[in-house]
Amino acid sequence: MSRRITCLVSLLLLGACASTSGAPLAETSARLSMHDFMKKVIDPAANIVFAAGNEEEGPKDPAKEAAKWKAALEAAGTLQESGRLLLVAPRARAEKEWTGAGQLMIDAAAAASAAAADRNLEAAFEAGGKLYDSCNGCHSKYIHGKT
Repeated sequence: MSRRITCLVSLLLLGACASTSGAPLAETSARLSMHDFMKKVIDPAANIVFAAGNEEEGPKDPAKEAAKWKAALEAAGTLQESGRLLLVAPRARAEKEWTGAGQLMIDAAAAASAAAADRNLEAAFEAGGKLYDSCNGCHSKYIHGKT
């Protein structure tokens, strides 16, 4: 009982300390440059998702398998949220290709999340392919196309 009260009080205090500015996320500034956001957030998460869809030869260690799928599930969540962040200011662009690529990333990450939750290797491989396509589609225009 006392533990519940402590938790409740802690939550109330956190709520009281929360910002009351009411500024939506779309009005805040990004803390990372696009390059750093890709390098420090999106790329590492994508690599974890890609690895989950690739089977290694030989016997499997159950603990390593469990850790792989847990990491893939967390990385997929990171990619879903990252895709959403690409669609709000200051990163958003008012272009169909940009919003389409961001949505493809969100959808691919959702598929990867479901595959990781089910520990489904084939579905994880397919989701990784969709994620790769979303990344490649965006990069072909906004990095290689220099726009």
